[in-house]
Amino acid sequence: MANFGSFESGDKDLSVKIVGLSEAMERLSQLPVQMQKSAIGSSLRQAAKPIAAAMKAKAGSTGSGSGALAESVGIRGVSKSKLKGNQVSAMLIGPLRDSPKALIKYAAYYGKTLSGKLAKAGIRHGHLVEFGHSVGGTKVGARPFMRPAFDANIAGSMQIFRQKLGQRTDAIIKKLNKRAAKQRAK
Repeated sequence: MANFGSFESGDKDLSVKIVGLSEAMERLSQLPVQMQKSAIGSSLRQAAKPIAAAMKAKAGSTGSGSGALAESVGIRGVSKSKLKGNQVSAMLIGPLRDSPKALIKYAAYYGKTLSGKLAKAGIRHGHLVEFGHSVGGTKVGARPFMRPAFDANIAGSMQIFRQKLGQRTDAIIKKLNKRAAKQRAK
């Protein structure tokens, strides 16, 4: 079994373990570390796409707001400094605060100027929609869009990850073998 990261939701941290990768992992381990990271990262990004698409669709159906929340949903790689333990790559799936299109939509809907202050603050209400909140003592109910999208698509995303990782690893090995054959021919 391989552990390729985690999905954090509120106070819960759910690890995603993918079974059935032993053959792909064996081939992957033959590659230089940087190529391993590249193969894992690109495979994770492809696997994240169905989850992000479902989040975007669910966020767009949560109410009659600006549409900025749905527009802000995307995929972003986690910086090397924020990786935990033995992680080599990780992806964030969800509202991206600094999404330019979402900020423009938000500013237009609320009649605001897209200033540096708004751009710096970004789209910051995804968690409020997901978990609910109170405004002046009035409760606003939760309208989950992240967790349901994750739960509904994780099995398919793991299949995509397995497939893409195998394809990407095979492509890199083929390229390295071709390069080595070219060097031997010289």
